[in-house]
Amino acid sequence: MASELSALLQQPVSKQSGSEKKEEARKLEDFAIQFAKCYDFSAASLPNLDMGTFLRLLFAKRVNCDDWPKRTPPDHKLRVLQCIRLVLRDNSFMGLFIELGGIEAVSSIFTDLSSDHFLETQPPFNSGLLVECASIIKKLATDGKLVQKLMEYKVHETLVYLLRTGELSLLPLLLVALMSLAERPECSNAIGELDCVDVLLRVLEEYAIQLKGLAADVLATLCRQPANCLELLHLGGIPKLLSMLHTEDQGLLEALLRLLCHITVDVALVQEFRYSGGIPVICSLLGAGQSGVKHGEGVVCALCLAITKLAMDDETAYQIRQQNGVYLLGLLLVDSCTSDKVKAYVFRALRYLFSMERNRKIFKRIFPPELYGPFIDAGHYETDLELYKDLTRRMNALNPEVLESIRACLADINQLQDLSRLKWVRGYAMEEELGRGAFGCVYQVRKEKGETLFAMKELSLNDVGIFGATIEERNEEVLKLNSEVRILSELDHPNIVRHYESFAEGNYLYIVMDLADGVSLLDFINSHSEKGQIMPERQGSLPPHLSRCVLITAMYSFRHASSYFPFTRTVHYKILVVPNNVVYIDLMCG
Repeated sequence: MASELSALLQQPVSKQSGSEKKEEARKLEDFAIQFAKCYDFSAASLPNLDMGTFLRLLFAKRVNCDDWPKRTPPDHKLRVLQCIRLVLRDNSFMGLFIELGGIEAVSSIFTDLSSDHFLETQPPFNSGLLVECASIIKKLATDGKLVQKLMEYKVHETLVYLLRTGELSLLPLLLVALMSLAERPECSNAIGELDCVDVLLRVLEEYAIQLKGLAADVLATLCRQPANCLELLHLGGIPKLLSMLHTEDQGLLEALLRLLCHITVDVALVQEFRYSGGIPVICSLLGAGQSGVKHGEGVVCALCLAITKLAMDDETAYQIRQQNGVYLLGLLLVDSCTSDKVKAYVFRALRYLFSMERNRKIFKRIFPPELYGPFIDAGHYETDLELYKDLTRRMNALNPEVLESIRACLADINQLQDLSRLKWVRGYAMEEELGRGAFGCVYQVRKEKGETLFAMKELSLNDVGIFGATIEERNEEVLKLNSEVRILSELDHPNIVRHYESFAEGNYLYIVMDLADGVSLLDFINSHSEKGQIMPERQGSLPPHLSRCVLITAMYSFRHASSYFPFTRTVHYKILVVPNNVVYIDLMCG
């Protein structure tokens, strides 16, 4: 076979008879069958024909000849490309392939074939030839030194153009090749400019699970570049991603979570994720084990990493806690089946959530002193997983009684606990202590019938500093406070917390008001400082010059409030406009 094949290949295509061409095609097919499972062609050879010579003949006498494309039947071309692909399995032949002009030749064939692929009637063997070319390009794209050459021949444009194909044997090769090219930032930007994000989202929605996973990984690689993240946002990619997160396929779920981890570095995408209801979805996946669904280690680690990245945004970190995220992460720590690797990921996610000021008080209730101190010492927004492996070792060393105590504390912070276990005052369930100061406490409360959350301030009637030492003084101060609450309840301004009612119960006076579910301006500034970030002059839907907007909004709010008080009364404006009394709610000043 070897000598005959060598003789046939050495003949110019233009001088071959029809029977000789058929014989050559048959022998090339025999070669492909014989070496179909071979990966080491350095050791393999045909009698009287080594593989290097064989590869040289294929290029010199066939692929690189000007008349080869026109004079060779498509099935014959397919055999030639199959043989080249097989030999390239052995990396030792890659240098010879490049020397023979293989990159340019295969790229040119690939581009020419693509122009006919979407015709109503495809030329014979078009899809098979494209599969062979795409397979070779996939191999080349894994070598970083060859990527620039592929980009010069505009292979990335052809790959993106063909993404709309319906050929299920071709599409995976295109996706893997694109993913390899997109690893380089300059290539990622060039690929993103070809409007491929829209096509990849369609693959993610409509194709088989294996292809969905590949499309998610390509998008994740592309979204390392900010421009591609914004394109995903503009195309409504976040709601589409959320709709797929309930898949039962663990591989696809892990790929989707990897994509989520890449897009959460962009502030606008994090906000869109939050507005689209992404936090409850992530927390429901985290709590799936409670309903009997067990995720694999890879999925749980990806979930923890996603929460870690999302927690860089303060409002998102707060919502994760509100959606029971701390409780669900804590359950993983006390589960004896959780691996040390997963526990390290859990500790990192919890430490990021702790870094947000409004979340911190809950952690002291969970961790014993021997764990709480090292947990704090890990530092804010530290990514190195080694820091959290030490916490894992300390966790594993705790005795059973301490672990049981942690479980009990976790049950206390469970947002879905039975309301009958909570303290009730005048039809309000006191769900959580929001803050404590010199003059009392503030709680998050919920009415017995209804889902609306309120803030309720609790003041001790025995506090001499507020209500005086005698019953007469106390009654007088209670009347004054009730009168002030009535005035405040009449205020109707979008940036002023509304008051609803006040009442005495036992030894306490309670004031019910809107829950300003945001972060104080002071915490907002401190948070940027802790992350090493500069406070932006533009944030979300606010107009430019953020600091000016905050100040003007606070002044208008103060002006509106002061108009409701008698002119003879002194209003301490310094108390109203200090950073700790200005609350940032969902990127709007309040």
